Amino acid sequence: MLALTLKRAWLTHLAAALGVYYPPTALFLVLSFFMIVMLVHFSMVVSKLLTQNQKLAQKVALLEAEISFKDGADPSHDSNAA
Repeated sequence: MLALTLKRAWLTHLAAALGVYYPPTALFLVLSFFMIVMLVHFSMVVSKLLTQNQKLAQKVALLEAEISFKDGADPSHDSNAA
């Protein structure tokens, strides 16, 4: 992005390649495209982390139930619950 702002000729060529008559508009289009790509990427990362968090919570619950069962306590009654 910085290169396109410093080299006006590059921006002019990019605008011509995109069919845009006003070169700063081409810069805005390129910036918008990269922002959309970044947002989609972050959305995918958050979805993956959500899935991992759910799996981790399920594993922790199973391990707590197993510990309670081995201690002879009723796993449906958690002594740590508020």
